[in-house]
Amino acid sequence: RRTAIQKQQGANQQSQNQSGASVLSGSEVSGRTRTPVLRCGDLVVDEDQRKVLQGTQSISLTPTEFRLLAYLLRNQGVVVSKDQILENVWGYDFEGDARIVETYVSSMRTKLDPDALAKIVTVRGFGYTVRVEDQ
Repeated sequence: RRTAIQKQQGANQQSQNQSGASVLSGSEVSGRTRTPVLRCGDLVVDEDQRKVLQGTQSISLTPTEFRLLAYLLRNQGVVVSKDQILENVWGYDFEGDARIVETYVSSMRTKLDPDALAKIVTVRGFGYTVRVEDQ
């Protein structure tokens, strides 16, 4: 039989989700399952705490930038289209200009360290992805 400590250790072990984003498994917090911590290289997004770290540096993002970055990290290594981003970050009822995605990606790039390992990459004609880029 597994002890409570072994169960907790198992819940806290790092794993890979289907998209390849590194996540920490959920654990019980106040009677609910904790949202995974997303990682790509030195970039860490804690959805429960609403925190973004790049290395040891805290990054301040708007709520929409945070949702966009978390969405990209959940789909790490997968190219997602602007339409997919609009649907999943802004919602089904968004009727604005699709170029808003470009504006938010550009804004996030200015806030993230350009020399960091994790990069938001534009795949021309297809969309965006987050991945670790060679230096």
